[in-house]
Amino acid sequence: MKQEKIALGLLVVIIVAILGLYIVSNEGVFDNLFVSEKEIELGDCADINYIGRYTGDGVFGFSYGDLTNKTGGTPLEIYVNYNTSSSPPEGYGNYSNNIVMSYGEYYNKALIDGLIGLKEGDTATIGPIPADSANGVSPEIGDEMNLTAYAGQPYIYSFYDIQRNVTMPAEYQEVYGDITTNLYILRNEMHYVGEIIATDYTFWTNSTEVTKMNETHIWKYTTPKTSVGETFTYLWEGIDEDIGAQVQLVYPTNSSYISSYNDSTIVVTHDPTIDSNITLNAYNQMWSSYTPYSTYTVKNITGDKINTSYVDPMTSNTSYKLFNRTTTITRNQTESILQPEIPGEFLEYLMFSYFRSIDSDFKFGYNPFTESSTFEVEIVKIYKTSEES
Repeated sequence: MKQEKIALGLLVVIIVAILGLYIVSNEGVFDNLFVSEKEIELGDCADINYIGRYTGDGVFGFSYGDLTNKTGGTPLEIYVNYNTSSSPPEGYGNYSNNIVMSYGEYYNKALIDGLIGLKEGDTATIGPIPADSANGVSPEIGDEMNLTAYAGQPYIYSFYDIQRNVTMPAEYQEVYGDITTNLYILRNEMHYVGEIIATDYTFWTNSTEVTKMNETHIWKYTTPKTSVGETFTYLWEGIDEDIGAQVQLVYPTNSSYISSYNDSTIVVTHDPTIDSNITLNAYNQMWSSYTPYSTYTVKNITGDKINTSYVDPMTSNTSYKLFNRTTTITRNQTESILQPEIPGEFLEYLMFSYFRSIDSDFKFGYNPFTESSTFEVEIVKIYKTSEES
């Protein structure tokens, strides 16, 4: 019996010695024996894969390249913080807490709630998230959105049509993905028969009136404010095909006049003097105004063309441009009062969420779900930024 105890003691000593040698020769093993697994906490950053599903099993979003096998793709880089205006820690600029912005802050909060406490390698299903708990009331056809109080001038739109469960338009897919959405068509409710309306013909102030309208269009009729032969300064705004941009074209002061008109058209003739200038201003999106782009000097005039030259200030090279000597204006024109189709996700991001944040009485929101939804998540990597100073 005594020999057996001695043998057992020696065996324990040998095991401890071998384990000690293994720990010393393998860096980090000792630490890992006593360090708990990382858990997601508020203030951390994490890489996750996700699949967003309707309860009825339809998919509304995912991060995998191959959804069937749950492989590939790019994980979401998440800053685990409820405040969507808060910035991630230094060095984690790619991480965001506006995780699924197309579905609103309600879904962001639900996802963050479900992530807290998960560990690296964990998979979990978050939800179900009730469809009727998010983002306010989804608009219906005929609902009116009066934004006059916010705009400081009449600004009223109604929801003219809704196309439900259609493919996200291509121009929005870079942001929202190739998902199913609802498209909204808004109708401008601010026009009325007899309205004096702004047009491109700014040289004739208050010259265009709304004469007729229906559900989709208005008809405008222009009456010139100058008589035949009376000179004025002609200014035109539109797309210049040569530079492919919105421009403002200004002819020399008092060098244009009406040469003839009837019930359907107005013919304007431009008669600038030699060496006078035609100015081209380009539209500046940032400042919402026109800025000088180029100045053309009149060199000569033929029967129907104005020949001008332009000297490039950078290269001193001279180029030439022809302008038409006459412009024909159609007096009766139609204009659509329907806005292009807008995805509900974009309306929520651009308009609905903002107005709800400043006015508790603003009721509209976009909820893409008609049934409850879930997020299937896989925790790829956790960064304990909550513990960094």
